Amino acid sequence: MSEKIAPQDTCVLVTGGAGFIGSHTVVELLQGGYQVVIVDDLSNASAKVVDRIKTIVGEPAAANLTFYEADVNDRAALTKVFNEHHPSRVIHFAGYKAVGESVSKPIEYYANNIGNTLTLVDVMREHGCKSIIFSSSATVYGDPDSLPLTEESPKKPATNHYGWTKWMIEQILTDLHTADPEWNVVLLRYF
Repeated sequence: MSEKIAPQDTCVLVTGGAGFIGSHTVVELLQGGYQVVIVDDLSNASAKVVDRIKTIVGEPAAANLTFYEADVNDRAALTKVFNEHHPSRVIHFAGYKAVGESVSKPIEYYANNIGNTLTLVDVMREHGCKSIIFSSSATVYGDPDSLPLTEESPKKPATNHYGWTKWMIEQILTDLHTADPEWNVVLLRYF
């Protein structure tokens, strides 16, 4: 029987944790007693968000938050985070997010969103961390045949490059779990 880990003994890495959804998640984790490390390059956020998080949760919870301004594609920065904090799980929000922009900058979206995920899971694997929650999107359903959509609705070809990055990352993480069932992978599809 596995031993349950208390939240205060558990460190959660939140990539993109200074963004809108990430910052709200960080607040909930801190209020739940978790140690939280944010890695965010601030391309879609501001460092002021980290201060606001600390104000919202107050002490002593705010002392459980560490922030690194870094790109998730930066293997050295991620390795430093894992060596210093030993996160046992990751919630992955980091990535470019503008559907319209993805149409005019497909290579940038593929390189950033897929590249940072590959770097992240490789560093996770090197450090024995096999638990990831991925912030996906309902765009993986493409043009659905019927509504409403459910979790059982089939994925369809995406209608934009942002959607394709989410679709491909879901496949990568699913393949990772298939190859090694010890990986705990959760895919969140927002509407």
